[in-house]
Amino acid sequence: MNSPLEDRLRDALKEAGSSLDPAMICPLRTPGRRPVPRGFLYVAAAAVAGAVAVLWLGVPGAGGQRVATVPDTAAVEGDELAVFLCSPSEAYRPTCGGRDVTGAQKQAVESYLRGRPGVTQVRFVNREESYRRFRQEYAGQERILNRYTAADLPESYRVRVKPNADRQRLLEEVRGLQGVGLSVDLATLSSASRQRAGEELSAFLCMSGSTSSACGKKPRAATPAQKKAALAAIKELPGIVSVYFESRQEAFDDFRDAYAENKTLTDATRVEDMPESFRIILREGADRKKVAEALERLPGVAMVIDQRCLNQTFILTAEYGIREPKVC
Repeated sequence: MNSPLEDRLRDALKEAGSSLDPAMICPLRTPGRRPVPRGFLYVAAAAVAGAVAVLWLGVPGAGGQRVATVPDTAAVEGDELAVFLCSPSEAYRPTCGGRDVTGAQKQAVESYLRGRPGVTQVRFVNREESYRRFRQEYAGQERILNRYTAADLPESYRVRVKPNADRQRLLEEVRGLQGVGLSVDLATLSSASRQRAGEELSAFLCMSGSTSSACGKKPRAATPAQKKAALAAIKELPGIVSVYFESRQEAFDDFRDAYAENKTLTDATRVEDMPESFRIILREGADRKKVAEALERLPGVAMVIDQRCLNQTFILTAEYGIREPKVC
């Protein structure tokens, strides 16, 4: 069963003629400051100029103060577009039918890219080159390195365009080509995604009609008593540095401010769509898995998201074309 928000977004997308691509993950930045990612709102959302499956917001500042954020959409010629080609990987089955890209399809995709207005460079990246860079970037992180081989990384084209080029239009056109499994604008891969977000975990609370099994067969919103008990329990967990409660209205206000120019998305969103949550900062070296499991057992908690893991997931998809990363 879809949520009211998903239904409104689907209708808005149909009217706008866009399509949902779960790979388009949009980080947000704080203007003029070091990018600060803040938790994770797991909402199936979309924008007219390109689908957004995951919305990133900023962390509360010191002392619980809010940090205003706006989307970072600026792109320069050095920001590449990544066009990942079809792979027999199960994760690419929905778009590629489980088939690898053919030589003829590769040539057709490259020719198309080189002929598009505004394109200044097209570079082919084979699996071996991608895997070599992957091994270098994650050197010492055996948990990730042991999960993937060169065969798991698709071939790709890296495309540079002029600053005034219509990047989104090019991405949408490329997605329709045979042999293309995924396309991503790496301008969205801000430095925010490479930070550990203060070791943050986000515990989202149950809402009326929630689809989370943790909220029961007849889900209801977390009660004041449950929220009070959860807060007390969180403060007793090992490795907790701080905890901040975010109300629906706070989440909604930040969301509207951040996406003020995205009318389709903001018009489809209501205060009641936003879950309440606890934003938890962990001490370096704390047992993240143990804390997350303890949070998941608290009555009234629908979902727990590990921001560090989410950042890693985004990087693996955007830079290496690894869909459904196995890091969480």
